[in-house]
This record gives sequence, C-alpha cells and structure tokens, in this order.
Amino acid sequence: MTYAEYEKGLTDVISNPDTALTAIKPLLDELKGDIESLDTLKGQVETQEARIRDLQDTNLKLFLSQTSAAPQDEPEANETIKAVDEFFNDFGKETK
Repeated sequence: MTYAEYEKGLTDVISNPDTALTAIKPLLDELKGDIESLDTLKGQVETQEARIRDLQDTNLKLFLSQTSAAPQDEPEANETIKAVDEFFNDFGKETK
C-alpha cells in the first residue's frame, strides 16, 4: 500500500468509530505484509553489499597481482644499463 492508502484507511477508521474494529483488520494485514517485505529487502541489501565488498577486494588483489609482475623485469633492464656503462667505460680506457 502507498502512504495515501494508509492515510485514507486510518482516516476512515477514525471517522467511523462504530466500524473501527472491522475496518482496522485489513489495514493491519496490509501493514504487516509491507513491513515483512521491507525486512526481506533490507536483508537482501545487506547480503548484496557484503558480496560487493568481497568482489571489490578480490578485484583489487587481482589487479595488484598483475601490476606487481612488471617490476620483476626491471632488474634485467638495470643489468643491461650497467653492461652498457661498463662497455663505454672500457671503450674510453682503450682509446687513451
């Protein structure tokens, strides 16, 4: 039910106190159903939020494991640079 429907139902109950007991029962049944639906949806939201956090953590770990592989190639590059430097140093010594 919408808020307007609840408001109309409560107004009818208050305006006719003689039939209040019979009019309030369907209204309470609807309210009970809506509250149960709300509780179910809250539980689903909490479950989905926990799953989203887990997936975000997993994605971050996967991303970091992929990006951490690149620095392993770096020592080879440094060794190559050192070899080139040594070559030119030795070349300079030979020309003197």
